[in-house]
Amino acid sequence: MKRVAQETGIGFSTLSRWAREERQGKAAGARAPLRVAVSSRAGAVGVALRSSSFTPAAIEYGISLLMRNPRLGIRDSYLELSNKAA
Repeated sequence: MKRVAQETGIGFSTLSRWAREERQGKAAGARAPLRVAVSSRAGAVGVALRSSSFTPAAIEYGISLLMRNPRLGIRDSYLELSNKAA
């Protein structure tokens, strides 16, 4: 795990915690749906997505970004999300 931590830039303690949570059955698999809440003028919208790359907060931000700027496009919204995450 030390080598993986060095190669990925993820802390050793974080990897250890993730491994422990996986053994305990607490970690969601890559195919587990993520529930996000997005609001619009019509009210809240419930969305169930599957992602192994994005947190629910990132997905929520990305969807709300697209809802507010429908002409933005997927590529530009991804770049905006990347900038926000940084």
